[in-house]
Amino acid sequence: MSEEKQFIAALDVGTTKICVLAAEVDGEGEIRIVGMGNQPSRGMKKGAMVNLETAVEAIRKAVEEAEESCGRTLGSVFTGLAGSYIQSYNSRAVVPVAKPQAGITDRDVDNAVRAAQKITLPEEQRIIHVIPQGFAVDDRSGVVSPVGMSGSRLEARVHIVTAPWGPLDTLFKAIRQAGVEVEDVFLQPLAASQAVLNKEEQQSGVVVVDIGGGTTDYVVFHNDAVRHTRSLPLGGDHVTNDVSIGLKLLVHQAEEVKKKHGCALSARVDPEEKFTSPAFGGRTASHLSRYFLAQVIELRMSEIFEHINQDLKINDCYCGLASGLVLTGGAALLDGCRELASEIIPLPARIGKPWGVAGLTEVMDSPVYSTAAGLLKLGWSHRLRVPAGEGNAGPGWTGKAARGLQSWFKKYF
Repeated sequence: MSEEKQFIAALDVGTTKICVLAAEVDGEGEIRIVGMGNQPSRGMKKGAMVNLETAVEAIRKAVEEAEESCGRTLGSVFTGLAGSYIQSYNSRAVVPVAKPQAGITDRDVDNAVRAAQKITLPEEQRIIHVIPQGFAVDDRSGVVSPVGMSGSRLEARVHIVTAPWGPLDTLFKAIRQAGVEVEDVFLQPLAASQAVLNKEEQQSGVVVVDIGGGTTDYVVFHNDAVRHTRSLPLGGDHVTNDVSIGLKLLVHQAEEVKKKHGCALSARVDPEEKFTSPAFGGRTASHLSRYFLAQVIELRMSEIFEHINQDLKINDCYCGLASGLVLTGGAALLDGCRELASEIIPLPARIGKPWGVAGLTEVMDSPVYSTAAGLLKLGWSHRLRVPAGEGNAGPGWTGKAARGLQSWFKKYF
C-alpha cells in the first residue's frame, strides 16, 4: 500500500444522535480520527426515518461540523442500518463440487453460498448481508475454508440479513440530499461489534448488545461466525419517556435526570436518597426519590434484557458463549446496567468501548461512539477488498458488493 494517507468517513444515523467521524488511514492501516460532527437526531423514530426533510437537515449539520473540524470535504461515507424492520435468517445449501478430483475452488464456494441465499422473501425485502458461518465437505462438518479440499459435495451455512426496500431507499436519499454519497452500508450491531470485540471473544462465543435511543440491536458470535442477529424496538428513549411520566418531568428534563441520577439496579440505591429535580415554568425545584427513579429505569431495562434472554433461548444461542455479554451504546452508561443484564441474561457482562482506532479520546472513552468507530473499521477493511465504484450504490445490491462482503465477513467474523 502507498504510504500516502487515505481518507475515510463514517455516518451513524441514530434515533437520538447523528454522528460523523472523519479519519485518516496510514500505510500501516492505522485509523486515526481527525474530525467529528455531532447533532441531535431529527426525523427518526425507533431506528426508522419518519421525516425526510428534518433528517436531511440534521445529517447535513453533522457532516458540515465534521468537515469544519477536519478541514476537508467529505465526498462519501460508510453508514449503518438498524431498526425493528430488519429480519435475519440462517440458511444452508448443498451443491456438487465441479471437479472433485482437482479440489474445491472459489467458484464452488461462491456457488454454495449463492444457493444458500436463495430463500423466499416478501417482495419488499432486500438482502443486505450474506455472511458465511461455515462449510461441510461430504461428511466433514466445521470446515472454515474448504478451498483446495477434496470432496464431491459442498455445504454452505450462511446468516442472511434483510431489510425492506422503502427504509433503505429513504436512508440513502436523505444522505445524498445532505451532500454526501453512500460508499457502503453495514448492519449497525455488526459495526459496533467490530469496535468493541477482540478475535478471542468472537472465537469463544459472545453476545454484543447495542442499546441505542430507539432500538436495542444485538448479535451472537461463535467460532468467528455470526450466529444470530436481532433488533428490538426498545431503547434508551423509552426509559426517558418512562421517567418523564413517572416523575412528571418534561422529556428533556427526564433525560437529564436519567443521566445524572439514574441507576438501572434499584437494589444499589438507598430508599431514603433524594435528589433535586430541575425547575421549569412556574414549578419550583423539588426533592424526588432516587430509589423510585431507579425502580422506573429498572423496570424498562429489565424488559429489554428479558426480551433478549427469551430470544436467545428460543434460537438456541446459549451454547458456547464463553466470553459472555458485551454491552455498548449510550444506555450502557447507566449505573447498574451491567449488573442488571447479568442478573437476567445468565452471562458475565462488561461494557464495550471502541478500540483499534486512534485520535479523539472522547470517542475511545465512550460506548456512545462504538457504532461510528466500527463503521470506520468495517469500511476500511471493505474498501481494501471491493474496488471503488463497486460498493452499495443503493438498496437491493446482491452482486459484486455482496460477494465482497462474503469474503470480508469470512475473514473477520
